[in-house]
Amino acid sequence: MGAALYELCQRAGDARTLPWSRYNGQEVQVKQGKTSTLVWAPLLPDLPELKVMLDDTPRIATVIVIDEKTKRPYTIYNLSKAFNEIRDAAGLPAEYQARDMRRAGMDETGDADATDDELRSLSGHKDRNVVHVYVKPNRRKAANALAKRRAHLANRSCDFGGGDRISAPGGAEIHLDSPVSP
Repeated sequence: MGAALYELCQRAGDARTLPWSRYNGQEVQVKQGKTSTLVWAPLLPDLPELKVMLDDTPRIATVIVIDEKTKRPYTIYNLSKAFNEIRDAAGLPAEYQARDMRRAGMDETGDADATDDELRSLSGHKDRNVVHVYVKPNRRKAANALAKRRAHLANRSCDFGGGDRISAPGGAEIHLDSPVSP
């Protein structure tokens, strides 16, 4: 369950009701209950452990995630209770909830410089304005932005003719008074 919430960045309710028919041995397709959005999550090459876990899980119910005690699909209450037991056993703070697993996965994906469209493709969010909460400014991203800019300047060669110039890395000259063409 935790792997579906965290690795696939899905809501607890969607992971709880994920049917075996949405796993084809290579990817998981989640139909989100909140939005009816279809999200495809390929398991290879990046999630081989999740693929092995799914392949090794006995198919004793129509859904993938079942309550180990009852061998039946989790109810919302039992899912929350099971998560809390695992959380407590792991020594995590009591305020952590199952929904925080999706958030943590999305935060890390945002920190990994995933684009807004990549984040939306994984999370199922339809609105670009929602994913900004997962892409938090930080020093590493600022340094990465500057490095990308410097690499861009180093790889371009400009000669606009006349005017003030600056030199970019690699010897390219940039003319400051030249119009920008589309």
